Amino acid sequence: MPNVLKTYTLEEAMGAIARSNGQPLSKGPDSPQSRGAYNATGKKLGHEYMHRGHVNQQNRPLTDLQNNMLEKSRSENRLASARLTQYLLNSADGQQALARLDQANDPKLQQWLKKVDVTDKTIYGFEGGGDVPKQVTKAAINIRKIGGELFVASVYPAEFAGERNYELDMLF
Repeated sequence: MPNVLKTYTLEEAMGAIARSNGQPLSKGPDSPQSRGAYNATGKKLGHEYMHRGHVNQQNRPLTDLQNNMLEKSRSENRLASARLTQYLLNSADGQQALARLDQANDPKLQQWLKKVDVTDKTIYGFEGGGDVPKQVTKAAINIRKIGGELFVASVYPAEFAGERNYELDMLF
């Protein structure tokens, strides 16, 4: 593993996602923490939200957005998305990407990490179009730093192992 620049907490990972999703934080109007969401695709919001858990409609017709979400690979829920983000930021690949961003000091530069190995066997998600939770074995993340603040525009599971064993999970 390279020199660790910073070990990210779950709360810091959640904050980096929130900044990209355009959710206001507590700093002033000119702070990088309260700026509107950026997204290289020009969308108003970051697209981490597209890869988060089930769409629960309680027998109502799904919207186009919800149908689109169900076709994407996604984390089991919002907490799993944040845990996956934390894992990826603290991984060797994540730390190297963060070092590149710090060295470049360019708010337009982003780092896309794809198919990063995930060895944490407690992070689950769904394959695109699937509804059975599976262990995440590889994931992707898109990060950028603006004004020294970290933004996570996208994070999602890319590959999966077998289905969750609920009986085994109950023992621990």
